Amino acid sequence: MRRQIEISSSLWFALASFALAFGGSAQAQEGTQGTILFQNIPSDLDNIASTGFRWRLPVTPQPIQGRLPLSQMRVVLVKEGEARPAVAARATIKGYRVEPLTMVVAPHTALTFSNKGSEEVTMAVVGRSSVTALKIDSEREGEVVLDKPGRYLFRATDYTSVLSYVIVVESVADSALTATAPDEASFDLGQVPAGSYELRVYFQGAPILQKSVEVSQEGKFNEGRFLLTREEFQKILDRP
Repeated sequence: MRRQIEISSSLWFALASFALAFGGSAQAQEGTQGTILFQNIPSDLDNIASTGFRWRLPVTPQPIQGRLPLSQMRVVLVKEGEARPAVAARATIKGYRVEPLTMVVAPHTALTFSNKGSEEVTMAVVGRSSVTALKIDSEREGEVVLDKPGRYLFRATDYTSVLSYVIVVESVADSALTATAPDEASFDLGQVPAGSYELRVYFQGAPILQKSVEVSQEGKFNEGRFLLTREEFQKILDRP
């Protein structure tokens, strides 16, 4: 009986040690996180994601006030002299939208568009005639290599709602935004080494916030909350 108790105690200790080690490991893997605060932003920003214009006719009426344009945004971390390698990327046309709506890729990335719809779609880059338009249908994909950094707005020639914002930039990490309150969203950049960086927030493929930040040995920002106001968004909306 005593022998059984000793074995049981040893097993319990081993399991407890494993759980503690696993828990500590999970905690150590927590990413570099931050929060975006939205102050007095235009109430119709989210509508642009569906049509390319500041209106739409939703199937089910939904309240506009308080909606954040998160699918049109991306948080990017940049460090001079450091960058991720180019990795093949994909976007999918689904009916009258493209998924993902916004993406970040490295220079020299090969981007492939596929089409899940029944009609042929021609995707062209607005303002960049040097980029060949892509004709895409359910059996034919389109591929383009994006060499130069910058903003690429891919839009279907016949359907203005079929669009995709592609940000070509040398970066060390990027993240989507997740709403945590009516005027607040969080992001997680994953494991980021300690050091000095530039944090950029993009909206519709263009930077609306650029800020110098420090990341500690624990993976924390020296300042983890960033404010975006109506003025920052309006500069992008007022572009010709």
